[in-house]
Amino acid sequence: MKILIRSDSIVAEEYVNSIERNSKTVWSSLGRFLERIRKGVFSNALKRNDDVVPDDQ
Repeated sequence: MKILIRSDSIVAEEYVNSIERNSKTVWSSLGRFLERIRKGVFSNALKRNDDVVPDDQ
């Protein structure tokens, strides 16, 4: 990941989240679990913010 800090903004490039893949094991007070981010989960957030450009556009 590449992060550029500018005087008026922050730009993050590369993958922030991998989709359709299990995470590494995460431990909590309830035990262990895996996370999985589904394709399309960020669609609404990207539509609401015109300064976020997904890689596939």
